[in-house]
Amino acid sequence: MATSEQQNLVTGFFAKFLQDNREQLNQKFLLARQQYPQLESETFYQHLRTFIYPLANASAKNSPSKALEFAEKGYSLILYLLGKEFIGNNCKSFQVKKAWEQIFELGKPYIEREPYAICKALSNAILNLHFQYQKPLQAWLELLAAYPKNRTWQGFLNFGLVSSWRCGLAHYRESAENILQQLDKEELAILFSLSPSKLEKESFLQAVLEKPWLSPTKICQGRSNYNSLAIQTVGGFSGYGQEFSIPPQISLVEGHIIITSGANDYRLFADRYGTMLVKTDINSILQEDTNLVENTVEHYRIDKEGEITYKNLKKRFPELVSYQNAIEYQETLLITHPNSYFVYLIHPS
Repeated sequence: MATSEQQNLVTGFFAKFLQDNREQLNQKFLLARQQYPQLESETFYQHLRTFIYPLANASAKNSPSKALEFAEKGYSLILYLLGKEFIGNNCKSFQVKKAWEQIFELGKPYIEREPYAICKALSNAILNLHFQYQKPLQAWLELLAAYPKNRTWQGFLNFGLVSSWRCGLAHYRESAENILQQLDKEELAILFSLSPSKLEKESFLQAVLEKPWLSPTKICQGRSNYNSLAIQTVGGFSGYGQEFSIPPQISLVEGHIIITSGANDYRLFADRYGTMLVKTDINSILQEDTNLVENTVEHYRIDKEGEITYKNLKKRFPELVSYQNAIEYQETLLITHPNSYFVYLIHPS
């Protein structure tokens, strides 16, 4: 709860916010402590002073209404993050603890202009990258740190999203496809670790979108060849903590890769930056005239001995002997086996 001593440690807009809403905020803190008994008031207000107070005051100079929204929701955000032990002394990950400190500093010029939208997006990215999907958080922070200065807050937000895709959140690929067109050559060069002088934006983006497994370096060099075929798996038996309760089935619905196991449907996203299953409802995709494809291969060739041919590449995969179904989509071959809880992805590399 907010004591008068704690409130005296802040000034300006945020101090007035705490004073004017003291009873309501104290009630919110008490309710949170019922849910998270480990919450300590001093630790909580220390984080308010560190993260919310300076940004709320800075934002108030531009837009008091946005600063008020940020103060209200920032108060709840700090309660949630401390309660879940995503920040603070009991934080489950030192990497995440440092990330919170870095991200508020990196995003400060943009948070001051659009505080709630930026903080919400950055918070979601940190939690998704590290805790939900175990993706490289530090690589994402390094991309944001390299973002050109004095750009718009919307540009920073968009760059954060495409950077999340670049760092492994494959389900952002569709959103990233639209945002990539809006990036300039300097931003694209940062995102893909390239030299701006060697980057032809139009042809480069066309190749990135059409060839999900081709490296950006090769694209810049004008090379479109692959060297070999690679295999990876998604899913696994639910008894071991994975997604599938029975061996999965695959289908292609309206350009979406759908994997079904028991009563559950998943949409698969996969490219050179990451692979991800996202729970979905196939009925929300199906329409009266929808063409549901369960077995189609156009450019790949596969025999019952597990030998796969793609253009000039050929390789045998013993685990695919006597496979069940195969579907091809955007340079990717998806295969199921009657005795496996995995879906196999074959792709050029």
